[in-house]
Amino acid sequence: MGFGASPLAAGAQTQGPFSISPAQLTLEGKGAAKISFKGKLIFENGPIVSMEVFATPEDVVIRDLLIQDKMSRATVGLTLGKSDAVLKFSGELNDKTLQGMLRGNELPAKWMKGNLQARIRLDQPWLSTADGDMEGRIFTSP
Repeated sequence: MGFGASPLAAGAQTQGPFSISPAQLTLEGKGAAKISFKGKLIFENGPIVSMEVFATPEDVVIRDLLIQDKMSRATVGLTLGKSDAVLKFSGELNDKTLQGMLRGNELPAKWMKGNLQARIRLDQPWLSTADGDMEGRIFTSP
């Protein structure tokens, strides 16, 4: 069972089956002006993913997205606003872990690890900043 397309890449979809437990979905305001989700996705033969997601008309916040299995343990945070995007990554992430979650996606790296914080100014990209250390192994297909 898949729950739609992943925002990671065009054509990437969740790899089923998976279960969601425990979870809490909250809709607030007229027309669900504020939406929040907190829960854990457990992929069969794949990783466990826990997250908190908040969405308003102004921004989307993914807080404490934890991806964990035998090979990987990574925490990701992402805030998408009208004028900027903030990304935080900490840990190690293996392509086999992502393949246990996503299908129809060519991954650009075999693995990556480190700590990174970046703020991308969508309205003035030259003012964007990033700080941290990352390493990885990139591969290309023939």
